[in-house]
Amino acid sequence: MEENQDSTVFLDASSHKETALAPGVVIDEKYQIVSLIGRGGMGSVYRVHQMFLGKDFAFKVLDLNRRTEASTRRFKQEARTASQLQHPNLVGVHGFGVIAGEQPYLVMDLIEGVTLSEVLKSKDTLPVEYVVRLAIQLCFGLMYAHEKGVVHRDIKPGNIMLLHPEREPVEGTVKIVDFGIAKLTQSEDGEIQSLTETGEIFGSPVYMSPEQCKGTVVDKRSDIYSLGCVLYECLTGTPPFLGETAMSTMLKRLSEKPPSLKEATLGCEFPELLESIIQKMLAVEAEERYPDLQTVVNDFMALQRPEVGIVVTIVKDKPQAKRELKVPQKVLIALGTVVLSAAIMAIIDRAVIYPLWFAPSKVVADKGIRFTGLELSEAHDALSKSSSGEDNPTFTTVSKAVRELEPGGFGTSPHDNTPVILNEKSADGTSKQFLYFPDDYGALVIDHRKSPAKGKVPLPPNASVTFRLNKTAAANDQLFKNLTGLRFHRIDFSSYRGINDGFIQILE
Repeated sequence: MEENQDSTVFLDASSHKETALAPGVVIDEKYQIVSLIGRGGMGSVYRVHQMFLGKDFAFKVLDLNRRTEASTRRFKQEARTASQLQHPNLVGVHGFGVIAGEQPYLVMDLIEGVTLSEVLKSKDTLPVEYVVRLAIQLCFGLMYAHEKGVVHRDIKPGNIMLLHPEREPVEGTVKIVDFGIAKLTQSEDGEIQSLTETGEIFGSPVYMSPEQCKGTVVDKRSDIYSLGCVLYECLTGTPPFLGETAMSTMLKRLSEKPPSLKEATLGCEFPELLESIIQKMLAVEAEERYPDLQTVVNDFMALQRPEVGIVVTIVKDKPQAKRELKVPQKVLIALGTVVLSAAIMAIIDRAVIYPLWFAPSKVVADKGIRFTGLELSEAHDALSKSSSGEDNPTFTTVSKAVRELEPGGFGTSPHDNTPVILNEKSADGTSKQFLYFPDDYGALVIDHRKSPAKGKVPLPPNASVTFRLNKTAAANDQLFKNLTGLRFHRIDFSSYRGINDGFIQILE
């Protein structure tokens, strides 16, 4: 530090107002400017070094050429509001001051990350599971602010920071910033306190609630609406309303219902509960939205339960023209689908499962030995008990037959390396079923128990199976050839591009 002393500029009450905040400038004898991070609508943000603490902070200062009485009040409001909020998902404020008696500044946590806006520019849309976890973290941060009587009023992708955008969002890695136009809903004596008067409009038109567009009183439900707009854009790649001008955008949200997620993505399927959550968050009337963020969090967490499941269906063909269906028609379609599915499963059971496991299925021609699925398991037992197979012709014959039939002895064709269901008979005469995977094919959840899809996996009677495919499994379009009799709760292809019509034909 000593070699830089001569070049250091100190700013105090007597400093000229046009002195640049260049690297090396020291504010209030403790904050040394390191570099400019960026510029916003009200001012600039610098990286500063707190000389006594030896720690870096973000230093937000109001630009003099944009300074007005209203902007100064909003800046001070941000300092007062943010200083009350200490939460892992909110940016903390550590100091406030005024340079030369006329240029306010804020000292805040230095966030090393990117904005959600930058992420959306590069990725267009985000995976459903990622968005659900992101939503929960944002709800936690806003819910804390609401409990402190603060409404943000400017929730948008540019005000959401991601510390590790390539990882799944967890507590502390998602930060809400910029409380510059936040509103304190109540003061200690119960009076309504607002930075702006009714009739003034503040916020970002693409994400503003209808009541903000009209300039009427807002509350926490306004933040719920804006958050719904952000999540809608994360899932579809476009905001729910976007007109040619800011005014037309605001008018649309006052009278129109946003398209569903499926409509906005031209046919991608989303969980019904997720569609319902987003539509409720984006209700035109505040009374029809969620009353608070706790109920929003509850619904998003319900999406993560195994019995609900987050599944994005792969669309084979272009969607047909939209048709308005009344509720009774939807019910009839659902019932018809259930009946048709049951009929198809019965046919598959009779035509495939029964001949495969309960009728003689393989013959070793040279020895005349016939095996069913159950007998194959017994042959394995015979092999394990024998200690002199080379001198035993019966053992040699059985060994050859088992090698030809066992899953590990399948051919080199990927269509032959498919999982199978094994039936084994225990010593007490009871039969047990197993899933056999000749390779590592991903992960399973069987009756809420997780296990790798590799080797022999126990299969309880009437088990509900969730199967998440890895890249190896996704490359084999005959993967489900021998598994059509299973009761799948969910099949997750994890967006692998190897998925083709072969999978769909077998599953249908």
